[in-house]
Amino acid sequence: MPPNIVDLNDYQIDEWPSTEEGEARQAQQVSEFYQCVYAHPEVEALIWWDLQDGGWLGAPSGLVREDMTPKPAYHALKQLIKRDWWYSQGAPKRNKDGSLSIYGPEGSYELSVGDRTVGFTLEKDSPRVEI
Repeated sequence: MPPNIVDLNDYQIDEWPSTEEGEARQAQQVSEFYQCVYAHPEVEALIWWDLQDGGWLGAPSGLVREDMTPKPAYHALKQLIKRDWWYSQGAPKRNKDGSLSIYGPEGSYELSVGDRTVGFTLEKDSPRVEI
């Protein structure tokens, strides 16, 4: 191996430092990754290993620190799920004029009322449709 080059694998690290910069980078990467995964129609589930730091080889890879305080990555993921992607559940309510305003994630939908079915698409820039 050339001089000044170190071969380092994560299993060789005795202690993983957790820094403000590292936590900020983790939050950014979590946000980017989850947005990518959420946008892909074939993805049905995602598994996150080690909610708490220190589980895997002592790495600070969790969404919360060892003392269970939330990290920026936790807040970034909560922002996506509870604010950006959260849609009310249940039957849509009629507007005063009898139409329905439907708000939800982009994609193709079918609305059935009695024996009538209407198909529609919600698009990224306009996630609302009136029927």
